[in-house]
Amino acid sequence: MLFRKFRQVDKKLGSIIPKGTKIQLIIIGSGSFILKGLLSRVTYDIDTYNISDKKVRHVLAEYNISDMGARVMTICENFDRRLEKVNLPLENIDLFVLSNYDMIISKLGSTRPKDILDIIDSGLIFIIDFDRLEEIIKEELASIGDTRRIWSDIEYLKMLRDEGVNR
Repeated sequence: MLFRKFRQVDKKLGSIIPKGTKIQLIIIGSGSFILKGLLSRVTYDIDTYNISDKKVRHVLAEYNISDMGARVMTICENFDRRLEKVNLPLENIDLFVLSNYDMIISKLGSTRPKDILDIIDSGLIFIIDFDRLEEIIKEELASIGDTRRIWSDIEYLKMLRDEGVNR
């Protein structure tokens, strides 16, 4: 379903952007998990990283794609170094998703239980290297101030991993 939506958006963007150019679309939030095949649930809105072009933003909004979520999510300073390209035959969009580490970090510290459940349900707690996750957080989130909620969530996820919990 998401792939079809991006093909429709791609076609519509072809009418407003110069031929031969592509916009970079970075999917964050649950959309990243779904595009990577880590979650199979339906999402009605897709969160993206910042979109500066007003015309592009308007087209994306028609398909419930918005950068509003980026304003409240925790995004690492150097996330763009770890982006993963989604290989879809699109003419006007270069589509990217967050790395597994950045997807987890974007969900950590949230006050929504659904975000922690996305991490657990995706199975990432059994795939990632928690030492690497902690290293990224220490290096790139030092400037956000109080990270106690994030560290608490990490300890909870480690406990679930150690217990073999997979909902």
